[in-house]
Amino acid sequence: MLKVGRFVGIAAALCSTAWGLDRAHAQSPDGPRQVGQTPPAPQRQVEEGFRAVLQNPADMGLNAAYAQRLIDAGEYEKAIASLERILITDPGQSQVRVEIGALYFRLGSYETARSYFRRALEDPNLPAALRPQVEQFLADINERLSPSQFTGFASVGARWDSNANTGSDNTLLRAGGVTLNRPTSVRPQSDFSFFGASRVQHDYDLDTQDEAKIESTVLGYGSAYTRFSHQDVILGELTTGVRFKPAPTELKDLSIRPHLIGNLVGLDGDKYLDTYGFGLDVTMTWSERLASELTFEYRREDYGTIPRFGDTQHQSGAAKVLKLRTAYQLTDRSLVIADLYYRSDAAERGYYDYSHYQGTFTFSQTYDAPGQLTPRPWTVSPYVGWYSRGYASPDPTVDPATKRYDDQVRLGAQNVIPIAEGWSTFQQVEHIWGLSNIPNYDYRDTAVFIGLTRTF
Repeated sequence: MLKVGRFVGIAAALCSTAWGLDRAHAQSPDGPRQVGQTPPAPQRQVEEGFRAVLQNPADMGLNAAYAQRLIDAGEYEKAIASLERILITDPGQSQVRVEIGALYFRLGSYETARSYFRRALEDPNLPAALRPQVEQFLADINERLSPSQFTGFASVGARWDSNANTGSDNTLLRAGGVTLNRPTSVRPQSDFSFFGASRVQHDYDLDTQDEAKIESTVLGYGSAYTRFSHQDVILGELTTGVRFKPAPTELKDLSIRPHLIGNLVGLDGDKYLDTYGFGLDVTMTWSERLASELTFEYRREDYGTIPRFGDTQHQSGAAKVLKLRTAYQLTDRSLVIADLYYRSDAAERGYYDYSHYQGTFTFSQTYDAPGQLTPRPWTVSPYVGWYSRGYASPDPTVDPATKRYDDQVRLGAQNVIPIAEGWSTFQQVEHIWGLSNIPNYDYRDTAVFIGLTRTF
């Protein structure tokens, strides 16, 4: 009646959500706070600044104002040219030299940025307040130019579910095609659990013209329930492959990564599932604000035998997965993420075969801490998700005459509060409506999360 695979799904979904929101809330790839960085300005202001410089090109104040408007608009190359004119006129402008270095850093030209920062540090007239920023930039550049890089996050927390065992809302259920009263053991029951989730990525630069690097990821998740220990999950997954740019000149923002996949899932101390397969990631940065990643995976899944959960071994088979994630930065403080997901499972028994369609939309907004409780801004991310799943044939143990069709709607929000550099707490609430044409699988659940995250 109750499918154990849901708990594996919870584990994967939580790791995926944490990863997605971690990506959304992570420190900007621009590095430390930039000199003069402000929210984007309207294009009209850029045009006004350009006309003012044309009328009086020798006015360095107008050149500086125009450069700032270009920075606000994200036109970094033009801003560098404008700031260079100031530096040529007055080479003693060490702050301008730092600004140029920061812009080259944002463009990914780390060696050029380093030369500007080093010259700025050599200037005894560099304002004392800027020295720590410049030194931090240089440290970040050294790290980014290292051939071996580690990034990731780790989270720990607690969770409460109003319906931890996904007990059916219906009092009449189906078993072998017969309608029966719902057993007390499968009524909705609440529970607390503790969990940990992590994702670590290692990149090794191969120093080739197509910017190839070996990119490996390790994903981990574990949970322990206080009452339903038979639902305790532990999951580990490894992917590794070479990411490169197939056309570094014509399509410099396109990269692909063919990779291998392997994972292992344990359930209450028993082997539940192991997987091996391959995949292909295609990532495209369309603009400074828009990026997409398309992933295809083929997985061979082998389920273990756990008698207390039925014929789990007959779920073994091949799975095909297609994922599309698109992120768009609306403003310097808001981001939207759209996820589309398709999965097709072919198992040893037709009643385990299914096709799954899913969509999730997340809006992320950064805002100042209420009452200035913390100096760092907070981030709230409401989201809504839906999936539809249809099975290939009826399950004779439930209803031999009816194929199963499920729909699920998920609505929630997560709030992230930074507490120190690289450390944050999160609070999350979520409600799930599970709908099915078979009464056994109708359920509702409200979940509340609280936890601590370390990013690096």
